[in-house]
Amino acid sequence: MALFGSTCNDLGLGDKFTRADEAAQRRQARHRLTTGVGAFCGTLAIVIGSTQLGKPYWEAGKDVSGRRAAEFLALVSRLFVAMSEWAMPAEFFLVGVTLICVFLGHYSHNHHEWLLSRHVAERYRSLPFTLLISPTLWRRTEPGAGELRSTVAHDLNELAEVHRDRLKDIAHTDEPPAIPRPEECERADPELTARLVPHYLERRLKPQIRYFREALEKQKHRWFENPVFLPLVFLSSIVFVLLHLAFETAETMAEGRPVEKTTFAGLSALMLLISVVIPVVWAGIRTWRAANEFSCNAARSHARLALLNAYAGSLEPEPPKAAPDSFDVFRVLALPENLLRNEQQEWLRLMVEAEWY
Repeated sequence: MALFGSTCNDLGLGDKFTRADEAAQRRQARHRLTTGVGAFCGTLAIVIGSTQLGKPYWEAGKDVSGRRAAEFLALVSRLFVAMSEWAMPAEFFLVGVTLICVFLGHYSHNHHEWLLSRHVAERYRSLPFTLLISPTLWRRTEPGAGELRSTVAHDLNELAEVHRDRLKDIAHTDEPPAIPRPEECERADPELTARLVPHYLERRLKPQIRYFREALEKQKHRWFENPVFLPLVFLSSIVFVLLHLAFETAETMAEGRPVEKTTFAGLSALMLLISVVIPVVWAGIRTWRAANEFSCNAARSHARLALLNAYAGSLEPEPPKAAPDSFDVFRVLALPENLLRNEQQEWLRLMVEAEWY
């Protein structure tokens, strides 16, 4: 197996993977920055603009006094009146930043460049293992250096020619599972191929299991992925609408009492404003989530982790030792490798179709 390592090193596979991986992380950071800043500024612009809809109520309520409700309205009204002095410049600035982020995101192609770099990096990562478990490269001895070098070089050249314009075609093209046939395994040395199982477990399967487990751990710490929040946002908006209706009703019943009428009118407008702002803020959060497909990727990680653990469990208790059938070895190793390849394809398809804004 040392031949695989030396051949891959000679052809610069490790350096190619490092460059592609670093490019993917760099472009992902840019993509998340533009979507995050754009979603935040756009949401804040809408919130500030919404506060100006109740300007007549804030002007009337800033000087009321009396009960605690009136004092509270006066405090809020003075705050909104003060905001109105700089609200328009702030809205212009926030809308401008949002448009710049949309422009940069669209014309810099950070989204697709990130996906392309990540796809290529993962293909570089999987290439040695795909070759390692290919029965056509194994004979009674390890594969010849010339044959192996030619195969690796051909695959590297194909990956080097992948362009962003082909990304959607690649994402929507599923490759058939590479299941070895018995006749392909006849000439493979059983004792040699038996060594593939522990090697594949330690170098390929277990690192992938750790990756998916860590992805799920990160998911647990994302508060906005809590399924409780969506119904909570909806119900809280409904509650504030009901409060708006209650204060509006109280306003109509306060004829002849100007202070109370003004207070109820202002509180009614405030409750309506809050009921509008809550879903607007949540929509901004969902825009950022949708651009990164956090929830779908978490579900994907959970499903893949369960399958990979099952494959690892079937291989670890009784790994082939004493000259097992070569066909069984290659067939068993092909299953998790096909799963990992399909997982990467599914991720690419999911992210290509994700609305980046």
